[in-house]
Amino acid sequence: MCCGSVSVHAQLKVGYTPQWGLSYINYNGNALLDISSRQGSPITLEAFCYSNRAGRVMQEWSHVSATHWDEQQKLYTVDCKWGSLLCRYLQKADTLLFTITFINKTKTDTFYGLSFCPVGFSFDQRPLNFQPLYPYYNNNRIAPTLIYANLGAYKVLLESTDLNDHTYLGFREEANSTGKRYAVWSGNWLFNGMTDFDPASTLRVAPGKSYTYSFAMKFLAGNTALKKSSAAAIKRFTDVHPSMIKWEDRRPVGMVFLSSYNQAAANKSNPRRWVIADKGIDNTAAGKLDFKKKLLDFADASIAILQQTHAQGMITWDLEGQQYPHPLSYIGSPDLLPVLAPEMNEVADAWFQRFSAKGLKTGVCIRPDSIIFYKEKNWIDHVAVKDPAATMIRKIAYARKRWGCSIFYVDSNIGEDGQPMKPEVFMAVRKKFPDVLLIPEHKTLLYYACTAPYGDFKLREYKVSDDVKQLYPGAFMSLVVPEGFPSGSTPEQQKKMLKAAADEKNILLFRCWYHDEPVNSMIEALYR
Repeated sequence: MCCGSVSVHAQLKVGYTPQWGLSYINYNGNALLDISSRQGSPITLEAFCYSNRAGRVMQEWSHVSATHWDEQQKLYTVDCKWGSLLCRYLQKADTLLFTITFINKTKTDTFYGLSFCPVGFSFDQRPLNFQPLYPYYNNNRIAPTLIYANLGAYKVLLESTDLNDHTYLGFREEANSTGKRYAVWSGNWLFNGMTDFDPASTLRVAPGKSYTYSFAMKFLAGNTALKKSSAAAIKRFTDVHPSMIKWEDRRPVGMVFLSSYNQAAANKSNPRRWVIADKGIDNTAAGKLDFKKKLLDFADASIAILQQTHAQGMITWDLEGQQYPHPLSYIGSPDLLPVLAPEMNEVADAWFQRFSAKGLKTGVCIRPDSIIFYKEKNWIDHVAVKDPAATMIRKIAYARKRWGCSIFYVDSNIGEDGQPMKPEVFMAVRKKFPDVLLIPEHKTLLYYACTAPYGDFKLREYKVSDDVKQLYPGAFMSLVVPEGFPSGSTPEQQKKMLKAAADEKNILLFRCWYHDEPVNSMIEALYR
């Protein structure tokens, strides 16, 4: 054991030394930190960011100039070029509380943030819920900061004790540690290699000013549920971000595809590759009538399958056709149908009315972007927009007014940073249209508060994760079933998987324009 003071409460033993402050942690016989034995690592300051008097934003390494330990207050101070970091420790039973303060002691620079590790752990194994070399962290922006390492017999939980959203907190596996050495990482500036840093997390601490936040490190028995140990933190988060989704009907939804980019060859008279016009489109009066008849026959065949499977409705995935290759193929702009597919525009009203007349809900695919045309409108590209929420609202309003659509699959909801768009985008759409179902392709935790995110059986997504359910017990997904059963699974196993997904009130998505067996029959039996 290290020298210095040691306090003992319940199963947690914590020790300090003047040189390093926090220097020893042992939980229920598991030595996680012991600086004297070179187990784990002490507090470590990394890069910091600031803007100088000229407004130039710069980053440098925090070179420590001095440290100080206050035994009575359990306060460790680290001095460096930009100022001081203060870390105060307080143990309450099996919880160790950290209060962190940044003090900007420069005369002219604005402190933007720091990347640092309050402590490093030496585990006896890689946490059961961690992937190799993958960092786990959050900052209360897209999910509450509740990050735990599951060691089987016990868990180490990092929990933000306020709703501070300017600070990250989590675990980083140290290189070449074979999963046994993990640094607790915190701060407001990115670590080397971080790709999803949110610039909104940066601080603006003026010269002479300070910033304080706190977090808890909880040591729990292995079977302790997150909801039980962090009830207060969960409530703080969900009070600010309550569940907004209201969609009681959880019956299946059919997917309809009117075209296929994989069709053998593009016919010059059928550039959108409609499956009902493989011989081309005849723009004479008789040809248009024939196109409409084939489309409505296609609708009737789909309706029969939807009724047989007890579905609540359908989504038309490619209303504008598939003139362009993936990832351009799903246009997601129903308001541009007259320009993009004039032949479908003429019959689209009859198409949707066919389903509505049978009491089925209707939907379309939209995208939160805009398209631009190239080369006299024979090529397009998808481009990001300044306000994706407004773009989706415009497209939804069009489809609702013209066809009464209420289900919207949102394709390619990725921001310019390569990450799923901020949940606030979908929250804005939800507030505008509280009675529609939004199914975004990509998701983060907060999406479950306002949407029913897309999931796919072939990606081994069968239900909402326990982490989400502990925050939003009523959360559900829209799960695509076809082609998603594990290789070698028996029909009986497949039925049980479908039933488990449906029992948790998830919506099953299936192909409904033809008899896709055995999936459709299993869904029919499930909802019979």
